[in-house]
Amino acid sequence: MARNTTPSNVTSLAFAEEASIGVLPVTPVWFMLEPNSYGDFGAEVETVARQPITSDRQMKKGVVVGITSTADFENDLTDDNLPRFMQGFVFADVRTKTELNATAATSVHYVVPANGTDFVAGDLVLASGAANAVNNGLKVVTGSTGTTVVVSGLAAETVAISLVHVGHEFASGDAEIVKGGGTLPTLITTTKDLTDFGFIPGEFVYLGGDVVANTFANGANIGWARVKSAVTNIITFDKTDQEFVTDDGTGKSFRLFFGKVLKNEQAALQVRRTYHVERQLGAPDPASPAQIQAEYVKGAVPNEVTLSFGEASIITLDIAMMGTDYFTRDAATGPIAGTRPALKESDGYSANNDVKRIRMSSVPVGASSPVPLFNFVQELDISINNNVSENRAISYAGSIDMSEGMFEVSGALTVYFATVEAANSVRNNADITLDVAASKLNKGYAFDLPLVTLGEGRNEVEANEPITIELEAMAASGAKYDVNMNHTLCITFFDYLPTVAASRVV
Repeated sequence: MARNTTPSNVTSLAFAEEASIGVLPVTPVWFMLEPNSYGDFGAEVETVARQPITSDRQMKKGVVVGITSTADFENDLTDDNLPRFMQGFVFADVRTKTELNATAATSVHYVVPANGTDFVAGDLVLASGAANAVNNGLKVVTGSTGTTVVVSGLAAETVAISLVHVGHEFASGDAEIVKGGGTLPTLITTTKDLTDFGFIPGEFVYLGGDVVANTFANGANIGWARVKSAVTNIITFDKTDQEFVTDDGTGKSFRLFFGKVLKNEQAALQVRRTYHVERQLGAPDPASPAQIQAEYVKGAVPNEVTLSFGEASIITLDIAMMGTDYFTRDAATGPIAGTRPALKESDGYSANNDVKRIRMSSVPVGASSPVPLFNFVQELDISINNNVSENRAISYAGSIDMSEGMFEVSGALTVYFATVEAANSVRNNADITLDVAASKLNKGYAFDLPLVTLGEGRNEVEANEPITIELEAMAASGAKYDVNMNHTLCITFFDYLPTVAASRVV
């Protein structure tokens, strides 16, 4: 007997990347999502009624003249979904460090099919996927060959193991910090070639490990920092937690952690992704629970996303995609086939507990840690808008394609008043920069807007309440600050961070 109603809790949401706009690959991969709520999802059918001039003054039956398809929903931010979503919205590929897939482990090394020498002594590798727990986790490479990556403390097994380059432990005393008056700090090595890490200007790193031996002696030289440039034996940092001080690193096997990087790219490296977005609608007949209905928005181009950081809340992604068309599949036909990986269990990020750094200040000039414009934030939204528009054509009810417009990144902040510097920065059209970093369970991310213009800036004064300031931040290319930071947004995804990164708040 068919149901008279369908509860929302029988629905599910997934998406698959298309081979070309509106067309799935032969075997699509469907990634499951966990939406909190939906906005406009499906098709808005546009009709026009006939309105002839007649004595009865009545309209005639209308006809369908167009279909607008959208897929809007809110999802909690997790380590699993953030990189996958953001590639679509930034129109670019994530820049990865070295990643290899081992086929087995012995007691002394991982076995890889090839390219084992991409890992060298001192590299920090995150291993995952092994059945034996001792083969997973953070490992220090002591050597390698084309088919082996040597680390200690392993157990023999034959299984697929992922190896991801997440950092480096420098030989004792090889790394030092140099900071002169009025100059940005540098990390200098005697032996290690720092170009091996593939750093680009604008990505964030984390300095220091969880034990004294892996951290510089001076506590100022610990924490988040942005890479301004990297050459053979010198990395120059800006946007550090504190002003670094000179430290020769004697007796220290200093650790440096880094991650995958995603930024809006120049034209040659831009990549547009389109998707089928699937919402399963449950089985209409409880006696046949495997016969499930589904609806689809196809040719979906990521248009707008807002990351919301609110006090006492989970960080969320409010996602809006525009599609070329919409269709359904009945229970007898069922959802589109394909590979459907199990949803990874991931914790959400708490805006109160897991955000470790929100810093808005003047762009660094000489000082790597300029005085922040405020100390504490009540609310923050970071929004991306690709200004996507539909391309309509005769003989097609939906859209034949989508055109992306200007890549816009903006921020809206409510901050607690401390000094008049925020208002002055708005009035003086100062060059400002904004970044946010978070860490949880030895993972994390950092968002960086290298150059923003501030708007609004009024002090909000209410009886018996703290003074707050409403600020708008419109991001722009950072090329004005540094020609090599010619992007509006740069995101660093850390597959591994030391435990200390989750305990320090700056």
